[in-house]
Amino acid sequence: MNKFYSTFLILLISSSLYSQVNVEANDIGNSHIKFIDKITNKPVNSDVWTETEPFVKGFAKVAKDGKWGLVDGQGHLVVKNEFNDTRNFVHNLAAVSKNGKWGFVNEKGQQVIPCEYEIIYDFTEEITAGYKDNKWFLVNKQNNIIKALKIDIFWGFKNGIAKIDKDGQTGLMDINGNIISLEPKKDITPKKMRPIYSRPNLVESEPCPTNIDFEFGNFANWICYEGTVAVTNAAGVLTNVITVTPNVPATTPTPGRHTMIPRAVPTGLDPLGLFPTNPPDGSNFALKLGNDINGKEAERVSYLINVPAGSTDASITYRYAVVFEDPGHLIQEQPRFSAKLFIQNGNISTPIPCASYDYIADTLLPGFFTSPLNPTVRCKTWTSVFVNLSAYAGQTVRLEFTTADCALGAHWGYAYVDVGDCNITANINYSCNPSTASLLGPPGFEFYNWWNYNYTTLLSTQQNPILTPAPALGSTLHVEVVPFNGSGCRDTLNVLVSNNNPAVNAGPDKNICLGDSVSIGTAGIAGNTYSWSPTTYLSNPNIANPKSSPPATTTYYLTVTNIANACSNIDSVIVNINPIADVVQVPDLLVCDGNITSAINFTGTFAGTTFNWTNSNTTIGLAASGTGNIPTFVATNNTNAQIAGTITVTPTANGCSAGPAKTFLIKVNPTASVVQAPDQVLCNGASTSAVSFSGALAGTTYNWTNSNTAIGLGASGTGNIPTFVATNNTNAQVTGTITVTPTASGCPGPVKTFLIKVNPTASVVQAPDQVLCNGASTSAVSFSGAVSGTNYNWTNTNTAIGLGASGTGNIPTFVATNNTNAQIAGTITVT
Repeated sequence: MNKFYSTFLILLISSSLYSQVNVEANDIGNSHIKFIDKITNKPVNSDVWTETEPFVKGFAKVAKDGKWGLVDGQGHLVVKNEFNDTRNFVHNLAAVSKNGKWGFVNEKGQQVIPCEYEIIYDFTEEITAGYKDNKWFLVNKQNNIIKALKIDIFWGFKNGIAKIDKDGQTGLMDINGNIISLEPKKDITPKKMRPIYSRPNLVESEPCPTNIDFEFGNFANWICYEGTVAVTNAAGVLTNVITVTPNVPATTPTPGRHTMIPRAVPTGLDPLGLFPTNPPDGSNFALKLGNDINGKEAERVSYLINVPAGSTDASITYRYAVVFEDPGHLIQEQPRFSAKLFIQNGNISTPIPCASYDYIADTLLPGFFTSPLNPTVRCKTWTSVFVNLSAYAGQTVRLEFTTADCALGAHWGYAYVDVGDCNITANINYSCNPSTASLLGPPGFEFYNWWNYNYTTLLSTQQNPILTPAPALGSTLHVEVVPFNGSGCRDTLNVLVSNNNPAVNAGPDKNICLGDSVSIGTAGIAGNTYSWSPTTYLSNPNIANPKSSPPATTTYYLTVTNIANACSNIDSVIVNINPIADVVQVPDLLVCDGNITSAINFTGTFAGTTFNWTNSNTTIGLAASGTGNIPTFVATNNTNAQIAGTITVTPTANGCSAGPAKTFLIKVNPTASVVQAPDQVLCNGASTSAVSFSGALAGTTYNWTNSNTAIGLGASGTGNIPTFVATNNTNAQVTGTITVTPTASGCPGPVKTFLIKVNPTASVVQAPDQVLCNGASTSAVSFSGAVSGTNYNWTNTNTAIGLGASGTGNIPTFVATNNTNAQIAGTITVT
């Protein structure tokens, strides 16, 4: 037991001695420091340091070759100088940084928590909070994760309670990770210190110079520099000297010193200032210039801006945030950040005084705050600076940003930079209903004084005031802009009061076919509403470019209203409707074989109609298809029946779809014919048989004419020749020429002719009776007729008279006989 108490007492005394500070730092010249025993005034060891910091709770930070460690109160190294940064011991653990990540060592220099956290608080309690992989965690001293925290920012424990930010609210959390309260954030920053990020509805008269805003994600058009910082002593005057040279190629960044930070969701946090690394203007990239690594490093970027000649509103807005250590050195030795503008004339650079300034680490810097993680670090969150470049129209201006570590080599500084909102100036948003004017001052100034047109009335001292009612259209307002100290130039800007009616474009007039649809209008612009009149036959009358399908030509009116200012503008567009083409029905056409047709002309229901036709049967002599009217052609028919072609006519006009097709027939009839009738010889007074005609085509009709009605036949007739009584009133044969014309389906054929001959009735002169004596020889009996060439036939009723029973011609001489004793007679009939 006594041994235990003795050991405990020895340890207690040893610990007490260990924590006591018995040495002090002594500058031995040439930026070399040794620890000297306070009593003996001699160095306690051979260690030489380039920088030391005051003892805190028995330990002091020491640096050599840009690396940090910790010594105890006797000047002995307990944490090797191998870290980029260290913090002092809190509850026996000290935070250390390596390669941008944090962990902890104990008082024996043993690493108890690896360097794996981007942000980690000191162990003011038995647990602390660390940040990695975009998440916060509660961690104990054995590096065990106690709880994952669903919060945005952790602000450190104090008496077991931590302030937190979550979803835009602020609140408190206990040591077990339980959220005690949440309420909307209240900005307690003094008004003059509040960063002015941007203004609403920025209007850029011209786009920014190419990639000045880093939106390419690289350093195109920028020049990257790297170098060192040192302090010179000339006649007792100390001067901070930054020496940099351009990289080769100039647009090539130095890794770890010119770092492009892409926008992240959720935003990244600066590990010491805990402000967002996403730039507040919404751009996609920002530049991190410098780092938290020691070594007298200096970095710079620059950009040449050609200000357009004659420009009246050339300007540039940039935003920056700064983090650097404040070791309390001489001001010439402190870390720093500078933002400068120069008029560049060849190789001569002339600073623009009010737009060129330096920030040097100092506890009294306006707008800076102390890091919640390290009391020796000073931070400034994103701040905007607006610079009017109109005074330099036609000249070249160089924009330059520079960061530098401390000149002794063991403290660092870095900054975030973003450039954007170019060529903006003071502006106005005019509201038509109600009548108000929202005035827009450029960002980045401490004071704004808005004056009326003749500077007799101060209208407002706000950056973005609203005037009700709005000033008169066409009048000019003036705003005096007064910058924060070292944050831009004082200026007076002018604003013309105009209503800024929204752009309206109903688009060009359209021509469409009946039944089709067409888009009208143009692409919409966010912030406007769209209304079409009339609303009929539109896909949606409340969008910028609806589809229209009216049945007739219609004029539409588009009203565009700016939601922000209720101002409207109107435009119109005509949708011309081309009706579906149509063609007047053509009557069927009957054509006789071999005839030349007339041209067939089609007519449309409106001018400009064209026609395409097709023929189903080319044997009629017409082509298979054609365009326009059907020209004359020779009808053909090689059959004994009627043949027809179905003609289909399709009309088209104004590029519209073809209208309804119409059909008609072209019928070609064959030529009618008649079988030649034989000539007829008739005797006068005889009744004829009917003369029937026959044709090659069924249904053939006949027309005939008689050249001589003396034969007893009519002068003309239709159809066959009926029976008739032949007449002849002459002693000679009479003849009628009969002409027969056949017709079938209206087509007459070739004429045929034949004769009807009527002979007169033969007659004979009465011969006198003859009395003959038996046995007497008669003289020849000669007959004579009234018609020349008459032939005679005779018959004898009694051959007993000695005459033959019959004969032809005259009766020749014969011997009369009579075998009776009485007179006998024969009756002779002559025909």
